[in-house]
Amino acid sequence: FNGNRIDFNQVSEILSHTSSKLEEFGLDTIKIKVLYSIITEMLENVFRYSIMTDLDRELIHFSIFSLHSKRLQITTINPVVFSQFEKLKSKIEFVNSLNQIGLKKYYQHEIIKTKDDKDKGAGLGLIIISRKIEQPISIEMQKTKDNIILVTLKVIVKL
Repeated sequence: FNGNRIDFNQVSEILSHTSSKLEEFGLDTIKIKVLYSIITEMLENVFRYSIMTDLDRELIHFSIFSLHSKRLQITTINPVVFSQFEKLKSKIEFVNSLNQIGLKKYYQHEIIKTKDDKDKGAGLGLIIISRKIEQPISIEMQKTKDNIILVTLKVIVKL
């Protein structure tokens, strides 16, 4: 990532590169679209909520790697303020507690609900991701400096 802010062009470049790499795996179009959707939502989280200074920029990470048994692990790491981490963790724990029917109902509820833009965040994207994976979203934290938390999100996707 370049500059003091992750911008839309950088996210678009990553998605474009990732899309071509996914095609190299020889996956069918439906699986590629599912993976692309998950990756888009994870990068959107990084784009919207990262704290960006020259030092923090080096802490941001995105990776995809293959696991045994036809699974991919997608990981993002980015710095956020502690209050954002707490909200994100709470939302992840909630969506992780829902089954597919609960996720569908929660998604419909969130789509209908109207809120201020400042209150939106890490809601629909987490639901979209959770509906497309079989295992819970993993969230970990590491303190880096005053009120800044390094957040690691991991999802495992069955191919």
